[in-house]
Amino acid sequence: TFTAWCNSHLRKAGTAIESIEDDFRNGLKLMLLLEVISGETLPRPDRGKMRFHKIANVNKALDFIASKGVKLVSIGAE
Repeated sequence: TFTAWCNSHLRKAGTAIESIEDDFRNGLKLMLLLEVISGETLPRPDRGKMRFHKIANVNKALDFIASKGVKLVSIGAE
C-alpha cells in the first residue's frame, strides 16, 4: 500500500504514519517524506496549530513538488 511505502521511507527519519489523511493533514510529515526521498531540504515548516499554518506547510510541499517539474492540476492545500 502507499502507506507502507511512505513508512518505508519515513522510518529513515525515525517516524511513521498510520493514516495518510490524518498524518499528512498538517504538512509536517509530508514535508519530511519529500526531504527523505529527494535528499534535499525543504523550507522550514510552520509549527503553529492553526489551519493557516497547516495550509502553508502543505503548500510548501506542493511548491517543492512543482519545482521538480511535476505538473499539479487541480491540486491544492485546501
